[in-house]
Amino acid sequence: MIPHIPLKERIADPYRWEFKISLNNPEIEQLIAERRASYMCEIKCSATFFRLGVNTPLSHFTVELLRRWVNRRIEFALWVVANERIPDYRNSKADPDYIDLEPFDVEKGSPLAFLKAFHWDADLCYEDLTSLRSILQILPNTENPDEDLVLVDTESDYVRVYLPTAQYEEFVRVSARPEIANVMHSSLILFALQTALIHYGENGPDNQHRWERALDLIFQRDERFANLDPTKKEDAAEIAQKLLNNPLKRLGDSLSGLVRSDEAAGEEVEDEQGE
Repeated sequence: MIPHIPLKERIADPYRWEFKISLNNPEIEQLIAERRASYMCEIKCSATFFRLGVNTPLSHFTVELLRRWVNRRIEFALWVVANERIPDYRNSKADPDYIDLEPFDVEKGSPLAFLKAFHWDADLCYEDLTSLRSILQILPNTENPDEDLVLVDTESDYVRVYLPTAQYEEFVRVSARPEIANVMHSSLILFALQTALIHYGENGPDNQHRWERALDLIFQRDERFANLDPTKKEDAAEIAQKLLNNPLKRLGDSLSGLVRSDEAAGEEVEDEQGE
């Protein structure tokens, strides 16, 4: 399955998936070639109650859905189904447990093979998963302006970090400077991710927030997380550091660079005074 991700500025584009099926079952492939069976792609979205079944004799085909038809998780299942009644059916590639059974009649619409099931999250921006902006927001705490502590909210689709108003204004002022990034990652953002991971999975797999589903995809794609379990609180600190690419080391490197710069500047001043 090869997903097509619409460009952000082309909101009207549909979602598009390209399927390439390699069946490797000559008997079923012959039935498909004779139009007595076909591939079927079953698509459903529980968030919008959308359902669609696509039947085709082609092993390479494309499916498009308008963006307004679906939201959140889209589920796919690929089958081969009978287009007509097939009497005395037997398949030599079947599991050995079935080889000794008598041939049987296949009714129209019955499955001949189950190929694959998977899901795709329409509300996740897949090309942005490497960016923390896809899961984390930093906001001013306007509801409690007297609060002087940083608050982290994990009970929505984004991990939201609420800063005291004065601190937020200072954050906006300095955050555009590249040298500030390592400090922010090793302090505020590291703290926010660790807090979020401590609450990861509390609502169960069927009620995940968007940030949890985004992290799931990152964990699946990145081998660095193969031996870590996000549901274990003791793994939260290590996972957060790996998500941020070792921010404490980068902070140490940045501080060493600043010290060297200060020392170099001091030596230049001494040289000028000596002259």
